[in-house]
Amino acid sequence: MDEPIVAILGLPGFRLLEVNELEGELEYVVETTSAIVGCSGCGTRARGEDRREVLLRDLSQGERPVRIRLRKRIWCCVDPDCPVKTWTEQT
Repeated sequence: MDEPIVAILGLPGFRLLEVNELEGELEYVVETTSAIVGCSGCGTRARGEDRREVLLRDLSQGERPVRIRLRKRIWCCVDPDCPVKTWTEQT
């Protein structure tokens, strides 16, 4: 299901999870697809911990209002000596 969201956003790296109609708006629920990320502090391969949702509004698809519920990954550095503990990916 990656292709529809790439066409909607014009960006790779997202996966479409759901499409809903809520309160007259079309809602796309998407998540990022990054599987391997290095810590910006020490370079160690990070571990995915959780997801945080961000709601993007004021978008449209033609005449129809659209909102995107984006599930961004929270990463954790596994090196106990690294000062960077967790961070949320930037998209």
